[in-house]
Parts: sequence; structure tokens; C-alpha cells
Amino acid sequence: MRYSNTNFLNAEPAGGNNGGKRIAIVIAVTSIVAFIIASIIAFYAWKRRYRSKRIQGSDETKLLTIVNNSSLIFKYSTIEKATGSFDEAHKLGQGGFGIVYKGVLPDGREIAAKRLFFNHWNRAGDFYHEINIISSVDHKNLVKLVGFSCLGPESILIYEYLPNKSLNHFIFDAVRGKELNWAKRFDIIVGIAEGLAYLHENSKSRIIHRDIKAANILLDSRLRAKIADFGLARTFQDDKNHISTEIAGTLGMQTSEDDYSLLWIAWRHFKQGTLEEIFDPNLMLNDDTSSSMKKEIKSVIHIGFLCTQEVPSLRPTMSMTLQMLSKKIEPLPSPSKPPCVPESDTETDELGQIPAMGHRVDNPISLPTVTHTSFYPR
Repeated sequence: MRYSNTNFLNAEPAGGNNGGKRIAIVIAVTSIVAFIIASIIAFYAWKRRYRSKRIQGSDETKLLTIVNNSSLIFKYSTIEKATGSFDEAHKLGQGGFGIVYKGVLPDGREIAAKRLFFNHWNRAGDFYHEINIISSVDHKNLVKLVGFSCLGPESILIYEYLPNKSLNHFIFDAVRGKELNWAKRFDIIVGIAEGLAYLHENSKSRIIHRDIKAANILLDSRLRAKIADFGLARTFQDDKNHISTEIAGTLGMQTSEDDYSLLWIAWRHFKQGTLEEIFDPNLMLNDDTSSSMKKEIKSVIHIGFLCTQEVPSLRPTMSMTLQMLSKKIEPLPSPSKPPCVPESDTETDELGQIPAMGHRVDNPISLPTVTHTSFYPR
């Protein structure tokens, strides 16, 4: 028998205790770092959920205010029944924010129900935002909000039904386009301008629509214009002359060197004095057409160029635009070039001719959103 206070059978290598200590230190440090990283991730996840709940809570408060002060709320089942369970046969159209269906309420009122797409975490904010904006305005040239539904599986906005649908169903149709003579088109132009002037200069809530295009101009039974779809609209304070400098809405500009926008083509004809060449053939203008009508069409195009000048400070307000349309401001000032027209651009292309209207124009009716500020005295 042998006794010893050290291990004499399996001797430890030199420095063995130090190696074990180093391993223990590495494990401890790694655990601490992993804990810190996990804590940071958990904190940011909690913060995001908290922010989301706070925004949602704020939106719900606004919604409850609307519900308590009006009778705009509808049951989901009521809208579902009114549209035949959103039957495809009742579909009126589809946009970037949802699908619109025709429906008939139990009291016989015809409606347009906008079934919204929701695929992002702050979807509630967009829904309540549009409700707040539309419910705060009232004008003959704005589509009226009948109500909304938010208690079912989907969020739905309910508008008054307009039988003639949107303006693009006329101006892009060779047959229906003939229903809109120049007098009716001029009334539609003035109606749009009056609606925008109300939105921009309303004392209660000044609003920029940011997506004015033919598809968002609806026509009632008498072909009067009503501005619709406020999904991109924004409000701004009285002390601000703009709300953003970024492009919003639907682009109508050229997308490559081989494409020409309607604005670019019209500008070149304007500079050459050949505007009659871009008049809509559906107007059926001929030699018997009064020269005063042709002069009025050219004047409206001129006003359009004033509203789309590249320098924002040169653009007139919508109220000034209305005065121009009613001939209260004459003569019209000369417009400067619109955006996306190169400084070096001449009146003719590389072949010596203005591009024909047969060239492809992507969504020619809509233009990037512009902020209207006036160079006229207020």
C-alpha cells in the first residue's frame, strides 16, 4: 500500500490547472456576450411591438371618436350581403389599395365598397388615416364617404356610387370618348380644379391628394367630376408651403430614352405652335369648329404647363388656376419648361420631327405630385 497527497498514478501535465482556468474564462465570457446580444435583440423586439401597439392604440382612439360622433360604422355582414359576398360580377375596379365592388344597402342606396388590401404591420394607420381625411371634408367635387367597416375579417370603406365610373373609361375609349364634347370636358376640368382648391385651401384641414389621375376622377349621372381615392393624401399646416419633396402617386413620365411622355410631347408642340396636332380625335374638331373653341383648348393646355413648371415657386395655386380658367387673369404668363425635359432639347428630335403620338406613353394622364405655390399676389 502506498499513500500520497498527490496523484502518482495519472500525473497531471505541466500547466494543466492554468489550461482549465482559461477554458472556464472563455466559457464565461462567451456566455456573457451571448446574454448581452440576446438582451439587445429582445429589447428592440419589445420596443417595436410597443411602438406598434401605441400607434394602433392612437388610431383606435381616433376611430372611436369618429364612431361616437357619426353613424358611419357598418356591420361587415351588411356590406357582404350588399355586394353579393363580393361577387366578381359586381367588381367596379381595382387599385393599389384595394378592390371596389358595387352594392345595394337594405334601404336601397347604391354604394361602392372598397375592400382594402392589408399586408403590412402598420395597416391600421392607413385605414384610419383615409377615414379621418375623407370624413373631414365636404365638397360637391369630392366623393362622399358613406361609412366604413372594421369589425369583421377585413377593413372596408363605403362610398357613394357613381354610375359613370371613372374618367379614364371615357377618354381611352374610342366610342364613349365621343360622349364628352369640349364643353363637358371643360366642366370636368373646372370641377377637378374646384375640388383641389377646396382641399388645398380649406380652413379646417388643408390636404394634398398626391395621386390625381383619370382613374381617380369619378363622374356622376350628369358627368360632373368627383375626386376619389385619398389613400396617399396628406395634411399640412398653415405655416408650411409644402409637405414633401419626394414623388408620390402614379408616375406618368418617360421610363427610358425611347419613351416619350405626354407632357414632353405637348411641350414640344407648344413651343412650335402646333398644339392642334395633339387634340383628342374624339373631339371631332374640324374647319367648321369655331376658332374660339380651339383658342380655349389651347388656353387650358397653357394653364396646364403653368401648373407643371419645373420650378415650384412659379406654379400657381389652384385658386389662381381657377381664375385663369374663368379668364379673370389675362394675358397668361409664359410658362417655363416642365420637369424631365432636358435643357439641350430642341423643338425637333434627331430625325428633325416631333415624335408621333403613336409612340408608347406610359400612363399618360397622371403626373408626379407637385406642390402648388404662387407667384401671384395673395
